[in-house]
Amino acid sequence: SSSSSSSSSSSPPASTAMAASIPHQATTTPSPLSSSSSSVPAPPPSSSSASSSMSWSRGLPMRIPTHLRKKLVIFDFDGTLFRTPLPPSWWSYRWWDNPDSLNPPTVPSEVDGGWWVEHVVRDALRAIDDPDTIAVLMTGRKELLFRTRIEGLLQQAGLDGFDWVFLNDDKKHTSATKCNQMRKILTANRHVNEVHIFEDRYMETYTDFLSHLSESNALGRRLTVVPHDIKEKPNPPQCAPKDFKYALGRADLMDVTSADEIESIMPGLVDDTKREKQNEEAHLAAYHITCMRCRRKHHRV
Repeated sequence: SSSSSSSSSSSPPASTAMAASIPHQATTTPSPLSSSSSSVPAPPPSSSSASSSMSWSRGLPMRIPTHLRKKLVIFDFDGTLFRTPLPPSWWSYRWWDNPDSLNPPTVPSEVDGGWWVEHVVRDALRAIDDPDTIAVLMTGRKELLFRTRIEGLLQQAGLDGFDWVFLNDDKKHTSATKCNQMRKILTANRHVNEVHIFEDRYMETYTDFLSHLSESNALGRRLTVVPHDIKEKPNPPQCAPKDFKYALGRADLMDVTSADEIESIMPGLVDDTKREKQNEEAHLAAYHITCMRCRRKHHRV
């Protein structure tokens, strides 16, 4: 998922609770902001069945098989782990599904500690180290456009031990894709009874969805859901309008240096903020229904 918050706040109490609920092992943890990490061993062969393919950690095959673990911890990327820049005021093109939003010059190839939300990185490392936890990264970024870049950034921070890194490989809204991924993990790993979610947006959607799965007995067990709502200040983009004349794919922008010139040449571009609002409205209409008994909106399962 991508960050939409620009406000700065201190570490939320939920994250402190998370640090207490996920014990740190005695083994030495790599620096969360290291520029490199050791190679990760290959996973064991997986079977053709869906449940079997989700029963082992992709990065750490010597850990407890995931289908025996009791805790699921989910981390978002943009705005949660990583201080991804918001679209500049002069930008009038698609942002979150544009590789330029996460690559140079917007974000340096090699990032330092200032690009990471350090308290969330620490929580992620604790989750990865906990043998009884399934640690997962979920992002709405497109699979084909961002897999290599995101995994490269995770490796720079020593976060390449996630059991799974899920990107969006369909055309659904980010929240719908993540809910579907959660359901698959919980169905395949029947010992999980506690779910922690680190997110900067759509938190109510995820907690409602998981609460419904729990209360409806769709999983055959009850879940304890712990939200960790992250609101951190994003980093400013390291770019200017002139940096994107090639990315916009227009030969007539070769000498363009101002936002006004871009707007005058490309008047048909969709404003990213308006698109986000339209997507949110479509999401609420498609994935929520109004209960006839209590008149509240519930997630459509």
